Amino acid sequence: MGNRLMKGMYGTEFLHASHLFGLSCGQMRSGPNKVTHNSGWYNRHGEKLGWGDLSSDDYLRISRELQYGEHFVILGEQDSFQNFVGRTWITWSMADTKPDEESPGIDYVAERTICVITFGNVYVVDQCELYKEATTIIRDGLTAYVLKKDAVRQLLA
Repeated sequence: MGNRLMKGMYGTEFLHASHLFGLSCGQMRSGPNKVTHNSGWYNRHGEKLGWGDLSSDDYLRISRELQYGEHFVILGEQDSFQNFVGRTWITWSMADTKPDEESPGIDYVAERTICVITFGNVYVVDQCELYKEATTIIRDGLTAYVLKKDAVRQLLA
């Protein structure tokens, strides 16, 4: 099995590359099943694959189409982009970013992960201990396991 989840594989907002899982870099989603806005997508090594909105349908498709051993890791917009901006211009797309934006590493990603998708499973990271004793949550037909923040690194290992 080859490694399909490669750094930069989705290209850019204006020059799309891969469309694996039906995703495009910079994609927009709307409606009630939109889950993330401008989230960053990473592999288990802390390398950025691309970014954009994700819906519950995207989550389901990714979990069905991932291969065993692959991890699709999601960070919020702040942690996947804005934390790396050195200087902005007229629009965010013209911003200067620090070199490590595309590959911040496993430690950075594990600390800030909001969701991990593996083959057949979706894990939502309980960043603020909102879920207390819940082990799963259900949204728009999507069942996700609640993962405590300190367990992310172990899942990605």
